[in-house]
Amino acid sequence: MTSVSQVLDSPLLMLHFALSGLSTLGHPAAISHTYLQPFLPGQLLEYREVVLNLSTTEDVHIHHQNMVTLKRSLER
Repeated sequence: MTSVSQVLDSPLLMLHFALSGLSTLGHPAAISHTYLQPFLPGQLLEYREVVLNLSTTEDVHIHHQNMVTLKRSLER
């Protein structure tokens, strides 16, 4: 029996969208990020948490601006 393995050398981005007011402590997304860190060292693994609060029109506008900022930061 032959074993085969592959090495990931491209960056991986984990986005975790969480509703405002909910604790993200111990959430599976954060646990997965912690687990994967040793396998994807340096800049290969990035974790971003995006808190969603879409209660009002103003909150939606703020969220939109935050997403534009996030997109620009990821393009660098």
